[in-house]
Amino acid sequence: MLAVLLMIEDDKDRDKLEELYKTYRKELYYVAYQILHDYHDAEDVLQTAFIKISKHLDKIGEIRCKKTRGYLVIIVRNLSYDRFNEKKKAIPIDFTDEMAEEADNETSLEDYVLNLERGRELAEALSKINSGYADLLTLKYYYDYSTSDIADMVNLSYDVVSVRLTRARAALKRILSKGGNMYEEKSESGSGV
Repeated sequence: MLAVLLMIEDDKDRDKLEELYKTYRKELYYVAYQILHDYHDAEDVLQTAFIKISKHLDKIGEIRCKKTRGYLVIIVRNLSYDRFNEKKKAIPIDFTDEMAEEADNETSLEDYVLNLERGRELAEALSKINSGYADLLTLKYYYDYSTSDIADMVNLSYDVVSVRLTRARAALKRILSKGGNMYEEKSESGSGV
């Protein structure tokens, strides 16, 4: 962590990152360890996560809040899955064989999401789709990150994130429009983003 702190020139940003580290280190380590089951890999993921976080400090407001905690957990979880897949030499999922939904379907989904009166309905629907898709939608629409920022955070190409966001919106639309089967959606593409 010291190396990351030394890279930051602004004292305010350095203090903010240090406070984030002190506040969430144990919890984030636990998230990484639960996926990797290896002390050293979990520590490496934590260091990598804080390097990524240091590049986006301006987008973190309050340190001790659910929004910040969720953002940090998503980054660590995705980096942990990346590390896990590297170690298992997994072949990345290729979505190029399936085409995305038409743009008008995406727009109507976005309109529906924006017009939801209760956040609980959306949270329930998100819990029914693949957790990786839910993470991407959360980063895009709740945290308001651009697709390129998300690609950087989760170590995927812009095109892959774009396709997965399209699929995530389609899966969410199915759930919201007809109640969908949660097990069908969760098993659609595995557990990673």
